[in-house]
Amino acid sequence: MLLSLVLAVALFACTLPGSSAGGPTSVSATLIAASPEAPTTEPPSPTPPEPADRLWTCPGCGGETVWAFGEGEPRQVTVPAMHAFYAHSQASNQMLFARNAPTQGYGPSDISATDLSLLDVDTGESHILVAEGVVEALLAPNGLDIAYILATPETYELHWLAADGSDRILERDLTFNWSIAPSGAAVAFSRESRYDLPIDPGVYVVSVETGEEVKVSDVDNAGFGGMADAPVWSPDSRELLIAHWAGIDEVRLVLAQADGSGEVDLTIDPAYADEWWATVAIPALLWAPDGEHLVGSPAASAEPYGPSPVLYYRLDRASSSLQDIVLLAEAGTPALWDVPGRSVWILDSDGIPQRLTLP
Repeated sequence: MLLSLVLAVALFACTLPGSSAGGPTSVSATLIAASPEAPTTEPPSPTPPEPADRLWTCPGCGGETVWAFGEGEPRQVTVPAMHAFYAHSQASNQMLFARNAPTQGYGPSDISATDLSLLDVDTGESHILVAEGVVEALLAPNGLDIAYILATPETYELHWLAADGSDRILERDLTFNWSIAPSGAAVAFSRESRYDLPIDPGVYVVSVETGEEVKVSDVDNAGFGGMADAPVWSPDSRELLIAHWAGIDEVRLVLAQADGSGEVDLTIDPAYADEWWATVAIPALLWAPDGEHLVGSPAASAEPYGPSPVLYYRLDRASSSLQDIVLLAEAGTPALWDVPGRSVWILDSDGIPQRLTLP
């Protein structure tokens, strides 16, 4: 009602005798001032793309299929024929693999090495990044940067191939138990005896940005074990779990600080001493997001040469022990998280993924 009255008075004033030629302009100005503001419409937010399936098979395994984990049950999908699977990233939907089987030994210890190839899963296109001499490779958490170990006639080098194409040597004289921090800011790696290298055995961490290294543990696997024995990073990238068990008499599971400030040996709560699975020889571990729980498959079996179980542990730092242990399955190998901290995918004794819900 008030708006109508204002408009009527304004129009009447503009028609009075003696109004100047500028009157119509004043009317227009009065009308604009009196008009209610037009509603504004926010542009619709773009719909985020569906996350890519996670592709996985056992590290170092070959073939022409991998498991795809997405909506529903896992399924097998076809990939280019490969000698070895290295890694896949949901962030970029790229997969690292070795296309060709090794034809010779590389480096001072004659280690098997081959090419490094990259598959763009969305387009199906793949190409070779490094033609030969690559021992192992990993994708960084951003899905774009790549770390790989390259054999040279004199030594083994840790390379960082960034998304911008730059390729830097982070370290030399390393061996092959290694992993990238969840932050992407550091790489943990081993230096082991029994290799023809001038090294101080132990586990080290190197900064991706600065190249500075620090020794975090004296663990020396002495050339035993495999890719499952890689150091396991805590979710906050501050700690490492290091398994020491294969081919040796002394079995250890070490909790090390990633800044090199200390390490402790973990034990199993004595309450479980009589259980057949009660050992710290745990080469395959997943660390839950809460930083307090672990899923692992110890090197133990209920029968001679039988399968390993899957256990759920609570890490008690105050006592340096694994407590509140739950047997999840009598056979299986942890593969990757389903819902991190709540459920996990394992491979059963037939190599088929099975989902386990955590307590």
